[in-house]
Amino acid sequence: MDEVDGMSAGDRGGVQELISIIKSTRVPIICIANDDGHPKVRSLANHCLKLKFRRPMVSQVRRRLKYICDREGFRNMSPEVLDEVAEACHGDIRQMINMLQSWQARKQSVSQAEAKGYLSSEGKGFQQQPIFDLFKVFFEKNADIYQRLDKYFMDPDLVPLMVQENYVHFSAAEDIDKLAKATDLMSMADIGNKQLRESSRWDLMPTIALLSSVYPGSILASHLMGRPNFPSWLGKMSSERKSVRLAQEIDMHIKTRVNTDWKLLLLDYAPCLRSHLSLPMIRNGKEGVQTVIDLLDEYYLSNVDWETILDLTSVQQRSNPKDSIPSAVKSTFTRTYQSGDHVSSTVSLTQMKKSGR
Repeated sequence: MDEVDGMSAGDRGGVQELISIIKSTRVPIICIANDDGHPKVRSLANHCLKLKFRRPMVSQVRRRLKYICDREGFRNMSPEVLDEVAEACHGDIRQMINMLQSWQARKQSVSQAEAKGYLSSEGKGFQQQPIFDLFKVFFEKNADIYQRLDKYFMDPDLVPLMVQENYVHFSAAEDIDKLAKATDLMSMADIGNKQLRESSRWDLMPTIALLSSVYPGSILASHLMGRPNFPSWLGKMSSERKSVRLAQEIDMHIKTRVNTDWKLLLLDYAPCLRSHLSLPMIRNGKEGVQTVIDLLDEYYLSNVDWETILDLTSVQQRSNPKDSIPSAVKSTFTRTYQSGDHVSSTVSLTQMKKSGR
């Protein structure tokens, strides 16, 4: 099982099922994860023998590369050259072997100077930098356009997000004209990035690099006031995807009663359902429980959907109605719902996708 720490809500119950299989099987199951301390796999880790692997050291890789070169007839490879290859590939042994194979096709011996030239031409001549140090280069007054472009392509996904998150915190941003110009450029870059993603217009990447990071950084080149912040957009995107998925699940359940999609559901139906699913229990207490359950059954919704609707329709300016329902009433609601029989929707998510909704 690869990437077990990547199990998301789409794999609901997957971890528990995997644990039950591990308990009963006689065949070893190898679970691979990048972060064994992630909350998603914390319960799974209690049933596994942890074997941690580290990136191989240069001295270890050098001996193996030397052995491979000798067996393949690629002789006279000095330890210095092999060290250059190992450091440039950052522990990726497969990439090292592929690189040496391509060099062997050119000549039977490579000097250290030639190796550096090959690595530079193949994009391996730079050293990885932490993203918090990387994006600051764009706001240095002495950095030229080529330095900024090189830094951009080290991480073209995260660098523009770092620039957008922190550009207002540079001292030059106090000039409103410069700030407005930099903002306009990044807005244009977002338009280009959308074209790149939707139409695979990879030829736009240099232009996007200039508009999103290089040019705004040169306009606001100054010192950072305070600490750099990690892009909050990533967290917002994760929350949005979760909300969309939950809305699609509710839309799937309610589809047999309401002809809508998840967007209209959130805009038109969910606010109305919010009131009818909460006010009876807020006003009437336990006597309003059955009214809410009857409404859920009418639209083929579950008690989980009840909680989801109240969460999705609650924003910072509006409190969640669940907070106004006494704990005893909510407990009664849960027990009453679970003790009864309820009809579920027969519409599947696959059918919804095939219909284009």
